[in-house]
Amino acid sequence: MEQKHGLSNARTLFGVRNIPTDNHIRNLLDTVNPKYLSSVFTDCFNALKKSGDLDTYRVNLGKNKRDLLIALDGTTYHTSSDICCDNCSRKVKDGETMYSQSMVTPTVVAPGRNKVISLMPEFITPQDGDKKQDCEIKAGKRWLKQQDNLGDVTLLGDDLYAHEPWCRQVLEKGYNFIFVCKPDSHKTLYEWIKGVRKVLR
Repeated sequence: MEQKHGLSNARTLFGVRNIPTDNHIRNLLDTVNPKYLSSVFTDCFNALKKSGDLDTYRVNLGKNKRDLLIALDGTTYHTSSDICCDNCSRKVKDGETMYSQSMVTPTVVAPGRNKVISLMPEFITPQDGDKKQDCEIKAGKRWLKQQDNLGDVTLLGDDLYAHEPWCRQVLEKGYNFIFVCKPDSHKTLYEWIKGVRKVLR
């Protein structure tokens, strides 16, 4: 709007005279710990709960059971071979080091709804005292530990989440899950199901 009309909402509504560039905003925000934003996500979630709008996202799963579906997925939002910081994950391929920043993005979804509710992401960053590199599943475990007020929940995830230790933690938290199981990575499971089918016939 500034380029097209010579004015922008930032100036007319909020009195901002000089709008900072994207790079300047990034420089200011880079030093702020993302955890300071967690209360915003919590407040929005609680407001949706209080208003009853959150209930419109609940789906029928079984007899007298209405769950929130929360999809977990990892996303990478920065990759570079030369720009890095202490929060970057590192991967060496063909002698070249690649730096990246990623996070797990939990999102409340519902069939037939074209809007989602974003929950506070969990960042995939090197952890103090941990010798192994952080990963999506470790970040997912940290996120899961912090969840106490979600109510009846079914977690959705791709093949990465479909392994026994993670599933056990989900059940211990009192949540259900629907995770993708690919034949290549779950050979024993598919062999077992094949055997069950033969017995049933």
